[in-house]
Amino acid sequence: MAIFTARLAVVIVLFIACNASTEEANQDAVQQNMQRQIQLYLEALMKEYVTRDNILPCYDFVVVGAGSAGSVVANRLSQNAAVNVLLLEAGGIETPDLATPFFSFLAANENNTWMYATVPQNKSCLSFPGHVAVMTLGKIMGGTSSINSMNFVRGNRHDFDLWETHYNATGWNYSSVLENFKAIERFNISEVSEYERDMYHGTEGETPINYPGYNTSLSYAFLNACQQSNYEYIDYNGANHTGYSRVQSNTAGGVRMSANTCFLRSVNRSNLHISINSTVTKIIFDGKQATHVVFVKDGVEMNVSIGVEVVLSAGAINSPKLLMVSGVGPKEDLNKSNITSVADLPVGVGLMDHAIFLGLVVTTDKDEVGIRNINQSIEQYQFNRTGLLTIPGAFEALLFTSSYNETMEDERKRDWADIEVELTDLFPGPDIAKSPYVSNETFEQYYMPMFNNTGFMPAIAMVRPKSRGTVKLNPLDPSEPPLIDPQFLSEEEDVERIVNGTLKVMKLFTTEAMQKIGAKIWNGSYPNCTNYTIWSREYIRCFVQQAAFPGQHVCCTCPMGDRNDSVVNSRLKVRGLNNVRVIDASVMPQITSGNINAAVLMIGDKGAKMIIEDHNSTIEAIQAKKQADAVTNMI
Repeated sequence: MAIFTARLAVVIVLFIACNASTEEANQDAVQQNMQRQIQLYLEALMKEYVTRDNILPCYDFVVVGAGSAGSVVANRLSQNAAVNVLLLEAGGIETPDLATPFFSFLAANENNTWMYATVPQNKSCLSFPGHVAVMTLGKIMGGTSSINSMNFVRGNRHDFDLWETHYNATGWNYSSVLENFKAIERFNISEVSEYERDMYHGTEGETPINYPGYNTSLSYAFLNACQQSNYEYIDYNGANHTGYSRVQSNTAGGVRMSANTCFLRSVNRSNLHISINSTVTKIIFDGKQATHVVFVKDGVEMNVSIGVEVVLSAGAINSPKLLMVSGVGPKEDLNKSNITSVADLPVGVGLMDHAIFLGLVVTTDKDEVGIRNINQSIEQYQFNRTGLLTIPGAFEALLFTSSYNETMEDERKRDWADIEVELTDLFPGPDIAKSPYVSNETFEQYYMPMFNNTGFMPAIAMVRPKSRGTVKLNPLDPSEPPLIDPQFLSEEEDVERIVNGTLKVMKLFTTEAMQKIGAKIWNGSYPNCTNYTIWSREYIRCFVQQAAFPGQHVCCTCPMGDRNDSVVNSRLKVRGLNNVRVIDASVMPQITSGNINAAVLMIGDKGAKMIIEDHNSTIEAIQAKKQADAVTNMI
């Protein structure tokens, strides 16, 4: 791992340098040399993946999707050298430009994400072109963990207890999943008390967890404002979940540590075959037994047979899609697409995501971040991978709080926050015009007038939504992108919570700490909300419904449990089928209270261990046969 990280760091520096200014006389020669070094690095990466000719006709386990969960599953299953594992990823390699933490807000593009679009929304996204939101879900080694903001949030203990008590997901209570969280984690934050480190954190797992390696003066102002507002400084992945903290992130040595880096690049196993640019199109069944996986690699259709199990880790959109095109899903919907039903299950129902409101723009007297000196920050990062560019996703600190009113008092007492506030070291500039969430009218009327100012934008996420949506096949062509209807903010309580949360967050900017930096909320009137008094409840409600956008934390489309609306059981096996599991965000029966990547890694670890437990005798038989074959070959 250390050797790989060092090599990656060199290439990151080269990549940034290629885009930085050099003296004109040397610029062409320097950039040509750097581009050549980067090309050699990428070619070396490609050699780690199997070609079409190297793919075996049969594998004991086939894992679909090399995202957060799939990377963990493939790692854990291949620890036994007797078992052969094929990991299929639709996307390509994780390129070095994605490793610089600060620039993760620029990471998603058409080359590394699915870029799915929702159907038009009628209670949210109202200022977006066509009322449509874009879902930037990772299509790359490491999945969304290779392009996200790296904020490592497990969720609230009550989330997991609810999975067991309400959804009958046996063995998924907080005490049980805590062991899996600890197993994937290498916690390096010394500021957390020794008691909490021992009780709640792991130190020998694959994923390094650290605070950002740099603090801006803005972060100190924010943290002081939280303290002056009587919040408690906490380890939000420890004993308490309501309070403020610096961001815990999966970074190390100034670079992103994706699931691909931690669980796949760190191992070199001959029994683990990884095939990139391999889009799975169908699972073939013989009765209730999955026999083959069909996929297209580099434009050529191929198939492999399944020795023991196939594991779907394709994410909360593609896992349900793959099940449905293979005949597993609502029978009535499958009939519309002329798909023979294998199992009639509520696949694709119950989609959840967090709604994020980035409408509060706060100006300050001066640049408290240093963004105007970005070239100096780039030079510093090139030199020793320190400074501003080590801040993950431009997020430095956060606050978990409740939007509660009198009827929600019990939730506050149970430490179950529903609002996550992330301090964002960004301020709107001309590039915001490129956002799929900003119309030309909004850009010209709301954002352009503030371009000469400095400041920041707090991201307000409502992390305990009730709204649920669906993923359905396109009945005209099931192979096309599915019909995604998240139904954002369709529940009135969700709107109320985010409005209450916004009003509560606004009070932070009246504290002494914020007044010292001249913090003022921008008072421009947002288009389509001009009939309301600025920052009144009615105005915020309008603004939220116009501009809140998806958190890209999609889940809950193949929920686990023992209920009629469950798709997989508590062992993550698809109900009614013999050898198909789903292990990814789609099995969450309800979304967790915060960024979901940490929980998805946990699901990968727990799910893989369930497979090993359930097939212990089968794996022992495979191992015994291979040992016998080896002896025979020696004779």
